[in-house]
Amino acid sequence: DNDLNLSAASANITLRSAATRNWLTQFDALTLSLPLANADNFNLTDANALTLNSVISGGDAGFTTGNNANLTLANNSAVAGRLSLNTTGSGAIILPAIGFSQSGALTLNAYDLMDTDRDVSLAATNANITLLSNGNARNWATQFDSLNLALNGSGDFTLTDSDALQINAASSGGNAHFTTQNADLTLSASPAVAGDLQLITTGVGKLIIPDNGINHGGDLFIDAKDLQDSDRSVNVRANHAQL
Repeated sequence: DNDLNLSAASANITLRSAATRNWLTQFDALTLSLPLANADNFNLTDANALTLNSVISGGDAGFTTGNNANLTLANNSAVAGRLSLNTTGSGAIILPAIGFSQSGALTLNAYDLMDTDRDVSLAATNANITLLSNGNARNWATQFDSLNLALNGSGDFTLTDSDALQINAASSGGNAHFTTQNADLTLSASPAVAGDLQLITTGVGKLIIPDNGINHGGDLFIDAKDLQDSDRSVNVRANHAQL
């Protein structure tokens, strides 16, 4: 079948046939090219740390490192479907210093996410991100259409998106600041943020909240051209609010 065990220091693999594949590997580095014309699923689990030099695929692709090891991305992704990047234990996902762009949807599950620091640039159509590390401040520049975010730690989190953004769900143990630039910021549900929550749009951007409103236990800061749900009869609750 196409479920393989492979081991090499550095692997450069190009395959032309379409198939669903599940690989167990021991690679230090990988360059992978799968058919763009086929939407087949590919999953790779590496026993230790892995550097992805390049990935091309017409379907979904998933990469997991074991043994508390890092998963390092050397370049942008060319995965047409969903790219899933996972580490176990204390393993971090390491991005290129210039940022990381994924042509389709992106899922990240890791202890930490960083390049040389934790001020990172990310682009994808839809992003689903879970990070488990405690207490680290993060500053992200993004280009997402939608976002699901779960941060375990209490560090400050700041996200500035270059266009419109829909936040489907967001949770954080610390303060969280979300900004869109000259575009709407849409909340599908009230963010579960333990600290202060800032929701900001610049220029003509509106803040669009759920019909059942925002319910925030801490301090809430809103700065937008307009505030509305399906109309402008909105429900906002917070310990302290500045609009």
